[in-house]
Amino acid sequence: MIVRAYDPIRYRSGYSFKDPNQSHILAIKITHANFRRLLLHAAVTTGHGKSMSEEEKKRKEVRVQWDPERNVKGEVLPYRSIQIGVSGEVGRKWVEEWVEGIEDVTGMARALKRAVDEGIGEEEMGERGLVPRERVYEVDEEVKRVLDMVDMPKRLTVAVSQSHTLSTTSATLAALASTAREAALQGVHLLLFPEAYLGGYPRNCNFGAAVGSRSDEGREQFLQYFHTAIDLGDTPRGAGDDWVERRLEVAQGQEYRGDGTREELEKVARETGVFLVVGLVEKAGGSKRRKVMPTGSERLIWAQGSPSTLKAVTTTIADVKLTLAAAICWENYMPLLRYSLYSQNVNLYLAPTADARETWLPLMRTIACESRAYVLSANQCVRRKHLPPWIRGSGSRTTASKKSASTIPGPKLEVDSNASESKEAHELKIPPSDHSLMPKIPEPTPVDKAQGVISPSPLHIGSSSDHQDASPVKFRNGRRRSSNLMPMPDNHVLALPAGLVGDGSMDEQDAVTSSPADDDNEFVCRGGSCIIGPTGDVLEGPLWEIEDGGLLIARDVDFEDCERGRLDLDVAGSYSRNDSFELRVAGLNLDPPP
Repeated sequence: MIVRAYDPIRYRSGYSFKDPNQSHILAIKITHANFRRLLLHAAVTTGHGKSMSEEEKKRKEVRVQWDPERNVKGEVLPYRSIQIGVSGEVGRKWVEEWVEGIEDVTGMARALKRAVDEGIGEEEMGERGLVPRERVYEVDEEVKRVLDMVDMPKRLTVAVSQSHTLSTTSATLAALASTAREAALQGVHLLLFPEAYLGGYPRNCNFGAAVGSRSDEGREQFLQYFHTAIDLGDTPRGAGDDWVERRLEVAQGQEYRGDGTREELEKVARETGVFLVVGLVEKAGGSKRRKVMPTGSERLIWAQGSPSTLKAVTTTIADVKLTLAAAICWENYMPLLRYSLYSQNVNLYLAPTADARETWLPLMRTIACESRAYVLSANQCVRRKHLPPWIRGSGSRTTASKKSASTIPGPKLEVDSNASESKEAHELKIPPSDHSLMPKIPEPTPVDKAQGVISPSPLHIGSSSDHQDASPVKFRNGRRRSSNLMPMPDNHVLALPAGLVGDGSMDEQDAVTSSPADDDNEFVCRGGSCIIGPTGDVLEGPLWEIEDGGLLIARDVDFEDCERGRLDLDVAGSYSRNDSFELRVAGLNLDPPP
């Protein structure tokens, strides 16, 4: 079958309701012979390894694009279809000679929409005459060659979404659905979302905890965080296949277990045809891939997952067999955990994360090179204003700075003629003449120099002849702050941060160094999502400081490149020396899944 009649009616035109320019839907009648003539003029522009430039497309009179096929409800079918664009001389023949007739089917499209909304099955729709009767169109070998239907390579389009958690679960799910729909329009087969996208990553929150004590405020924060966590209807120990197959008991009067998030995710996947991989924080349950080792302060609020959930999963998408597995955030720094995934012969390695350090990209490239797998990593991009109120509190970091002549809490910075104390209470000894005892100020790194950083320290010591006026100092976050220069013995100066005077208080004129709006717009996580090829090449990204659903797409990914890469490196196979080295993981079979 080449094309179904449902797709342009339902998906492209919105059943004629999408916009005024698509308010009528026409059915074109053409003979099989003329349809074949049309296809023989075709050039495949995208899909199956093709990626034609815009200039090349303009030169082609018949352009074909392969897309996912769907049924009348929008659910993806196990085959693909083509879109056809016609122009030039062939377009003239199409209009004047080949088209046998045109029928307005707008009424049928709108009746079909009503039937879909009422939940009527496709078989009954056919009986009512709401869907066209279709027959298989046999494609001969010549047309197959033109449409690249012979020996189709194992290629997919994969993507990562750099999305941040919104204020409520329902809002975040709606954003997820919107992103998935956009991905579907781009032909994406598989889409990865960041770690803790649903439920939220509680960045900057300490939950009032210190060694030996917990505060009431921290307990209230934990309550708020617990309320935002997701309930997928699993059991605390993890019900395994019983949860997957929906064999668990449902409370009387309820349609499903949990809070409905699972059902919503499944609905989005069905309607878009996109394979979704979503990071979330779950109230309880061990049947999913769970983080084996929470990082740092995460251990206060997140339990350890079972190593048995490291099991790779196999699936087939568009005739491409995938063996995929996930390592979450700093699990990727655990060499043995990585090797447990390599051992299962993964060709798609997923790494949702909360790490926005510049060291993350080299790690992803290393993993791709080691595993000979495609690596997808998705991170949230978050400004301070995106954090929930129970983390930010009722105040702002700039509250204290708004007060005129307010005192900065903590150690003071005091300066006299021969010695001073920094705000960390370290003395800066400045002898009258012996320059060899001057404090050693680290030289700026190449990154500092590239970013215009004068000194890696907020205190800058230099010759007064170099500082005739108080000049701005540029820091790594990109902000510029003026400095107060204090004369020192032997023609040296001590540069203090703007507004800071010798007694540690803020000068009234310089008390406000940033506005609340500036503070709210500060990035607390810059993103860094990326897609890496199986030999370590960066295919897309990293994506920095794009917080509104940035979508990285890698098209026509050839998964046979994974096998090609193992010619010289197969760390779990020919390169493993398994006669001498052995890894065992409790509760996990490391054999590749069937």
